[in-house]
Amino acid sequence: MTHHARAAAVLGVLALAGGCALQEPYVRDNHWDPRSSATKSLSGPDSVFAMGDTFRVTLQADPPLPPGAFYTWRGNEMYEGPPPPTLVYPAGDGLFRVVSSTATFEVIAVSALFDGVAVSRQVRVGQRVQSYTFSCGVACDALTWQAGTSRSVSVLAADANQVPIRRIEVAMQRGSWLSRDPAVASVAATTANPAGTITISAVAAGTTWIVVRLDRAVDSLRVVVP
Repeated sequence: MTHHARAAAVLGVLALAGGCALQEPYVRDNHWDPRSSATKSLSGPDSVFAMGDTFRVTLQADPPLPPGAFYTWRGNEMYEGPPPPTLVYPAGDGLFRVVSSTATFEVIAVSALFDGVAVSRQVRVGQRVQSYTFSCGVACDALTWQAGTSRSVSVLAADANQVPIRRIEVAMQRGSWLSRDPAVASVAATTANPAGTITISAVAAGTTWIVVRLDRAVDSLRVVVP
């Protein structure tokens, strides 16, 4: 090959290279594309403790969603058969309401839906005892305790929204009760029960306090044995 032919060939290769510039790889950042590399997540509370409570989750996206982006919110309002004991309904843009719950905490998924693809966050939902009163059949302070007798006392408990605790026996499993002076009155070994009752036995003359703790609520019942 002559010098001129070699020069012409080199120029031809350079020309071809100039016309085949490398392109940036195709970026799939469409949040509605199932193969997209875009990321989405929900931030919000880990737990909710009272029936009727509302809570908010925030949708975080990278890259940011375009203005007017369409997606829908869902709790566990879609079910078949009898309603489950714990229900969480969407109540607005990222807002959810606990419609039903019990002392049994359940994990509920709340979601943002993009054409059927769910971005979810799991939240523990249940009732935590915030307050309670004793029920003795009559005014507890008016009870006459005689040594050697026993009485059943019920605990009427409510959550932070003053909704009565459902499945009080579950809250009792988390609770404790004791007598400040078992020589005066004692609390019988108690099996958690749907009525929320404990049995107190008067032992001997004197005064003591029966202390009951349920979740964050603590109260005492005065027992006087003449």
